[in-house]
Amino acid sequence: MNKIGIVGVILALIGLLLPWWEIGLSVWETTNGKTVTISASISVFLYQISSKNFNPPQTITIDVIPFILFVLPLIFISIGLGLKGCLVDDEKKEKVLLISAGSLMMLSTVIFAFTLQVELLASPPAPYFFFNYPGREPPYCLVPIPKVGIFSNGTSTFEGVSMNYLSYLSIGFWFTISAAIVLLIASQRLSIYRALYKSSF
Repeated sequence: MNKIGIVGVILALIGLLLPWWEIGLSVWETTNGKTVTISASISVFLYQISSKNFNPPQTITIDVIPFILFVLPLIFISIGLGLKGCLVDDEKKEKVLLISAGSLMMLSTVIFAFTLQVELLASPPAPYFFFNYPGREPPYCLVPIPKVGIFSNGTSTFEGVSMNYLSYLSIGFWFTISAAIVLLIASQRLSIYRALYKSSF
């Protein structure tokens, strides 16, 4: 059994369950010496989009279908190839399977980042943030969310309401990158062992 490869497969499985991209928003306004702050976030998984403190009528506009159709199957195929490569009792097949698994996994992260960036350029992750509290007159304000990139941060102001935003590739993405690297290293396991063995004599 290729124990290094098993670590890579486990990392990939963990990454599959975690968000791959996130954006956090902090919206505030100061009225009559009182500052009201509301925070919200959007998390993009390979199979769903999760939002926190985004009250209706906001609509999340990121399309998760390309990730389900292309990235998710690649990850499942990579995990399957990696697991088979860890268990097969053939040095050549093991190497080919693990290289294929690591390469496909790396490709899946590239496709995710590219597809997400295209989505973000097409429209913000939500058309606006519904800022609402009773002490305001009127009691609500629709604050536009600016266009963001995969990595971005900044501040915008609309009708006296300010917004900080921060977006980044999240832990699931980096777990998958790590898994791909570990699988590629695992494919060279026997070569590394032989080199260490020869150097010891």
